This record gives sequence, C-alpha cells and structure tokens, in this order.
Amino acid sequence: MIDISKAFAPTSEPISGFFQQPGVAYYIPLYQREYSWEAENVEQLMEDIFNGVKSLVQDPEATRDRAIHFMGTVILFQESSPKLNIQPRDDRALPTRIDNVIDGQQRISTIALLACVLLRSLLDLRAGVPGDAKFDSLRTEIDSKRDLLLELFSVDIKRGNPSRKPIIVRGSVDGWTFDGTDEDNYKSGVSSFIAATIRAYSNGSLSKLAKPTDKRVARNVKEIEKWLKKAEETGPNDNNDYPRAKQILGAIPEESLWTYPRPELHVHVPDPTATFDKEAAVVSSLVQIFALIHYFTERCCFTVIKPVSEEWAFDMFQSLNASGTPLTAIETFKPLVVNYLAQEGKLFKDTDSNKYFSKVDKLVGETGPSAKKNKLTDEFLTIFALSHNGHTLSSQFSLQRRYLNDRLRAAPGAPEREEFIRQMGELATYWDSVIGFEPNNNLAIAGLENVAQDDKAVSGFCVLFLRDSGHKMANSVLSRFYGQMLRQNTVAAAQEFVQACKAVTAFYFIWRSAKSNSGLDDVYRRLLKVGDPDHQILPMSATNGQEVLDIAQLRQYLSRALDDLSVPAQWLARATQNLRYDYAKPMCKFALFMSAHDTIPDPLNQGLMKPGTPGIRPMIDARIWSSPDFKTIEHVAPAKGQDTWGEELYENDRYQMIGNLTLLPGDVNSSVGKSPWKVKSVYYRHLAERDPQKIESLAAEAAALGVVLQPHTLDLLQNSTYSHHMESIVSVPTNGQWDRQLVEGRTKRICELSWNRVAPWLGLPAI
Repeated sequence: MIDISKAFAPTSEPISGFFQQPGVAYYIPLYQREYSWEAENVEQLMEDIFNGVKSLVQDPEATRDRAIHFMGTVILFQESSPKLNIQPRDDRALPTRIDNVIDGQQRISTIALLACVLLRSLLDLRAGVPGDAKFDSLRTEIDSKRDLLLELFSVDIKRGNPSRKPIIVRGSVDGWTFDGTDEDNYKSGVSSFIAATIRAYSNGSLSKLAKPTDKRVARNVKEIEKWLKKAEETGPNDNNDYPRAKQILGAIPEESLWTYPRPELHVHVPDPTATFDKEAAVVSSLVQIFALIHYFTERCCFTVIKPVSEEWAFDMFQSLNASGTPLTAIETFKPLVVNYLAQEGKLFKDTDSNKYFSKVDKLVGETGPSAKKNKLTDEFLTIFALSHNGHTLSSQFSLQRRYLNDRLRAAPGAPEREEFIRQMGELATYWDSVIGFEPNNNLAIAGLENVAQDDKAVSGFCVLFLRDSGHKMANSVLSRFYGQMLRQNTVAAAQEFVQACKAVTAFYFIWRSAKSNSGLDDVYRRLLKVGDPDHQILPMSATNGQEVLDIAQLRQYLSRALDDLSVPAQWLARATQNLRYDYAKPMCKFALFMSAHDTIPDPLNQGLMKPGTPGIRPMIDARIWSSPDFKTIEHVAPAKGQDTWGEELYENDRYQMIGNLTLLPGDVNSSVGKSPWKVKSVYYRHLAERDPQKIESLAAEAAALGVVLQPHTLDLLQNSTYSHHMESIVSVPTNGQWDRQLVEGRTKRICELSWNRVAPWLGLPAI
C-alpha cells in the first residue's frame, strides 16, 4: 500500500542547498516551453533580493531572522534511464544524477544566469584588492564565494575539458559534452551562456566574456549587471538605497558575510559620507556584494517536490500552475470574496462586489504577459493600501495576499466587506481614467465634463505632468479625491478633484525644483496614515479619518510639509540654483510652460518675459503639454560651446540653468553645432513661421552670415503650431549677447513667474 505521506517528498531548501549537490544537474524535457523570462521578471527578482538585504539591515533584530524570499515550488523527477531519454548524449559527460525539471525551469535558469554574472563581478572586484598581506584573508573569502557561485551554474563531473558542465540543459537542443565545442553542443540561450562563462573562467578570461548571443538572455544579463552595479556602489546616492558596507557590518553577523569575524577589515570600511580611497572602495563593495550573495544563496529558497512517479509529478504541476503563469495576489484574493458572499447566500455574479471587482480585473488583465500583469498588480496594490489605510505594502506576493485577506476578514460585516471591494473598484476606475488619460482621445478627464473649460485644461495638464515626471505617489492622494467625486457625482466634487490636482502639482513642483526627492514620499504616507494631529488635520486614507475630504486641509498640510520652501524668497534662492537640465529635467519643462503661459516679451529687458493679459496665450492645457512641438528641451548656448559663447556660461555648468533652456519640436543644436547666437537666432525665428516674405528675409539674412540652413531642421520648425514661448528669446537682437547676465536674469524671471503661477494653488503668497 502506498504511503501518501512519502509520495511527494517535499523539502524546503535554500538556493545554496538546492544547487550544491555533487554530481546533480537538471534537464529540461523537449515539451517544456522556451526560456521566457523578460527583463521585468529579472527586475522583480533583483528588487526582492535587494529588499531582503535591506530587511537584514533595517528590520528590528527580533524579526530579521524571518527575512526570507520564497521563490515558489520546483517539481523534479529523477531520470532513471538517461541512456534512453537524454538526447543528444555523450555518455562520457553525463552527470551522476539527472533531474527532469517539470516545473521551475524559468527560476532555475535565471538563478544560474545571476550566478554567472555575480561571479564575474566578484572576480573583477578581486582584481582590485591590493596585494598586501593584510588582505590575504579577504582574498580567501572571495575564493570561497567563488566556489559557491560556481556550484550554482555548473556541475563538476571531474572529467572532460572543462570538467565543469552547465548545470541545466534543454533536451534536443543542448547536450553535455566531454570535450566538444560549446557552439556545437550548447545551443539554447541559457546553456550557451553558462557554457561560455565556464569556458572563460577555465581560461582565466572571464572579464573578457562576450555578451550572450540570445537576445532575451542578453537583456536579462544586462538587467542583472545594472542591479549589481547598484549593489557595488559606495557613498551617498538618493537614488540608490541599497545598504552600504558600514550599515551591513553593523547589522548582519559577520559569520553571514565571511566564515569567521575579521575585525581587521573594518578599518577599511568608512562611513558612506566619507571620502573613499581605492582600498576603502573595493573592500566596501565586496562587503555589499557578500551581503547580497548571503541573502541570495541562504535566504532565498524553494519548496522542492520530488514525486515518486512521473505521472504524479505532472498531476501536481497541473494543479499548482494550470495557467502556466504565476498567480497574482488579486487573483488569489477573489475566491475569498466569492466565499464570503456565498456564506451570505449571494451569487457573486449578481452582486455589486462583482461590478467593482470586474473593474479591477479589466485593469490588471486576466490574460497577457505575466511580468506586465505582476508589475501593474504591484503598483495598484501599493497605491490601494496607502489610500485605504495608509499602509506601506511590500511588492512581495505573500505580503500582498496576507494584507488583502486580513483586511477583508477584519471587516465587521457584509457592508464593510463590500466597501473594501468598492474602494478597489474606484481605484481601478481612477487608474483607467486619470493615470491612463490621453488628451488626444478625450477633451477632459472622465467625470470632469461639466466643470469650466479652464478646470478641464489645468487638471489634465497637472495629471500629465505628474505622470511624465514619474511621481506615482501622488496617485495615493488624488485617487481619494477622485473616488469622492465618483460617489458624490456633483460638479462641486469634480471641482474639488481639480483643486486637489493643482495642490499636489504645486507642492511637487515647489519641492522638486528646490531639492531632491528624499523624504517626499513620506509626506504622503503621513498624510494618509496619521495626518497632522498638531494642526487638527485628520488622515486622508479611506478608513483612518475623514468621511468627506477637505481641500483646504490638503493645501494646509502640503504647505506645512514644504517647511521653509513655502517662503517665496527661500524657495527662489534654492530654485534658481537647482532648476537645471542636469538636476530636474521634468521640472524644467513644467517651469518653461508656467513662464510662457499668458506672458509677453518684456520690452524693458531683452530676453525676458512678463505677465500679459489673462487668456492671451494659454499654455496650461493637456493637449499643449503633450504636443510634439515641445518634444525637446534644448540648450540655447550648447554644451561644449565655450570657444563661441564665452567661458562664463560654462563655469559651474551655468549653461544647464533653466534660463538657458527652451522647448522645441526637435534638436536644433545638431544642425547648428557650436555656431554663435546670431546663427541660432535665425533658426529660432523660423519656428511656426509660414509667411513666405519673412522666410525669404530670413534666408537672405542667413546667406549674409554665410550660413547654410539645414532644410530638415527648417521643416521641423516651420511645421510647428506654437511659437510664442520663443518670443522673449528672439527679442534678443541678432547682434546681441547671450551671456551669463542674460541667462541668470532669465532664470530668476522664469522662477518668479512659475512661483506666482502655482503658489495660489496651495494658498501661498506671490513673490
């Protein structure tokens, strides 16, 4: 009689344990699909590993030991007849044991690729370790990590040339070979790259390894390389929150980084804000890579199932993953909703919950590329958790699933459960109507059809600016006001949403035009979770405070969050220095729009603009923002134009200041090169010009200057619709000077106009 308890032999194994089995390799049968992971899948894996390392460093000590990453279930079946079932086959090169991969080949393959790239990074760092004896123990540890990584992508059969073989091959495409060429024997994308890595390592030429020939593998390897560069980076960087070596040594037990404590190496690991010499940089990078290797190999794990029969293996595969794609937390949550309704004697399809959930299904998609679906699900649930109760939700599937299930189970009764689903549906509607807003297809954001035309224009403009600048956190607050609008279905509620768009846009622009985004997201998290009790501002998430959202409280909260930047003079002093092409490009485009909106050339100051009559030249419009006429932010004085435009513009990179920037339909600098202002002025005056006499006059002027105008550039400029934003620039005479004084004057004026345009959106005073 069969002992069911032993029929599937499940075990949980870390990556190191799974791969470090002497003589064991993996075979992907012919009927399995091709390797299909995209860069998005790899990005998610690397993000999970990075988050794991951060948990080991930042979580409370009592919970750090729980920091693991479950990578799913792997189903294997040991090959009992390799001479019958392994093709092509070189009997001399067969591993001791071959396991057929029934489920899990995408993950096993990607882990092997990651190990290949990690090994190369590790050995590149080893080459930079000074030869002093004091670093001998560090080299020993590197060699230990090297041996571990080798086991993750190769199997040593102790014979052949080289003796190591790819740990995973694809049936009928690849074949383990005793001493044959890699090109003739390893033809699948994954195995060919592994074989090339083994060969290069054996020959001592790993640093010169060519990129993979398979395009998908090449993209994934490139993605891994990008993340590993972040892991190696030392010193401060607001855009890279991977823990630095000093933090790692202070939080992770040394035995997890190297085999025994090495206090002598601590002196070579300075504080991240310190200046790094060569020794400090390489040691710090190695510590950071060691931490990544530790989490990757010891805290990433599989559940490995080895059914005793092949039929059972396939039965299990079908039951666990019938769709062939990973489930999302939303997909696993839906059955719980259905079950609750069944307990109430209701059919899901006949309820409002079904109506709300169908909006979520439509957004996330029930079919399509799994990576795209998973990424959208992560983004959706992140915003939903914040807007629902101010919770910061991880992108990890198990935590997402637990959050949804726990919140639904915690609901006191059926009305509260339906309310939870309704909020999800409202966010899906917001996602489709607001985040997905396209001005070419819609004259206004859905729901704003009955507001004033100016409100339609400004709301669409703000939404596109926030989306194009990547400010996703704004959706956590704006979706709350949009949900309120959907429920109240009044013009007043629609106007409140417009005001919220303006307030959030003003706040974001004022903040980012004067400093980095560090701390920015926390402002929204506090507002949604706790509000500002000191000033009687309740939380703005759905469950924590306000039944009816108050736009005045939103303005008050965001204004206070700006701190000294809410003072015009303080902001101006910082914005004139920070509003630059190389620091804040999206803010520059926004400011150029603000300073062109309803402005005219200043007759008293050539090159500057001043406010005109309201409505004379509107620019705050979604269709204008997305117009191809403003595709390019261009430097008037080009990069590397010192010899022509004067040294002062290039000291401290002043040419990057917003006063030296403009918006054009294409790159004029590529045609003009380093030519002086008088030449560029001729080109600029062609913008949206259709008067034949004026065009003829410009051609004569160019000829007198000895300039040959480029026809394709002229066509681009003349076919534009908008030109008034250039009037202040072309007011500078052809024989005038585009110099430091003018650029600094324009910078100050653009900042002043921008402030005066957005400050009222937050109730702040004008300059």
